[in-house]
Amino acid sequence: MENQNHKYFLLNYVFILGLIILLLNDHFFKLEYSNWITGKLSDFVGLLILPMVISYLFPKKIGRNVFITALFFIFWKSIYSQSLIDFYNQFALIRITRVVDYTDLIALSILPFSYYYLLNIRKIDWLLINHLNVKPGLILIPTIVIFMATSPPYNYRYTFSDGELQCSSCFQTLKLSKSEILNILIENDLNISIDSLPRENTFGDFDDYWKDSTQNLVSNYPYYKIDTLIVEKDTITDFQFALVELSEDKTKVWLNGMNISQDITDNKVERKLRKYYKKLLKDYLKYILKSKPSE
Repeated sequence: MENQNHKYFLLNYVFILGLIILLLNDHFFKLEYSNWITGKLSDFVGLLILPMVISYLFPKKIGRNVFITALFFIFWKSIYSQSLIDFYNQFALIRITRVVDYTDLIALSILPFSYYYLLNIRKIDWLLINHLNVKPGLILIPTIVIFMATSPPYNYRYTFSDGELQCSSCFQTLKLSKSEILNILIENDLNISIDSLPRENTFGDFDDYWKDSTQNLVSNYPYYKIDTLIVEKDTITDFQFALVELSEDKTKVWLNGMNISQDITDNKVERKLRKYYKKLLKDYLKYILKSKPSE
């Protein structure tokens, strides 16, 4: 690839369309249609077009650029990137976030297509933007902003936990209002308190979500905690959950995290324990929430 042609790494319709999809998905589709597709779409599109950005800056080593993209994405999606994110957000004008979800690594499968496309981009004339007098640098600036100003899935704001055993997708929808659920739990002698720890989480600006203009917690603040919960023979402490009212008589309950007496020695054990306690708590909630609270 001749150096003067590297401008087409940005001036092509695949890149522009990918950039538009990334912007819309992060700031509209994830919020309005939060599901598996919108959750993964940004990862696939981002990995498709990121090698184009790197290859525009360093056009001589396309294979290396794709490989660097893969390594960066694996690091970014791991727990090891959190300290770097926290440090950056202390000074950043545009805060960055991400969700640790190793199923996102499936998006790496798009990289061979990105590599093939970069190698053969000059052969696909109809995808090149060569009829407009546009400088690639003008596209690069908003591209960097769009990559940085990503948004986690809408549901992410409800899944905070600092417990030993955490679950980001443990939820169930009940045909009860939020107040009815709280009343039933209280009637079952459970010590429920508002969990204030999420304000220390890094998913975004806490005040923007959960405080009103007087800096008081808003009425739909979702986070709660039960100090001790005994289910069958299991003792659970610091059980953190969220109640998200979908309508007057329907509420989504997120089972976010807890501390347990068993030691978690490796990832395999953690997955088994998470699955076990997810079922245990769901069955328990179904049992105690079978009837509405007494008047």
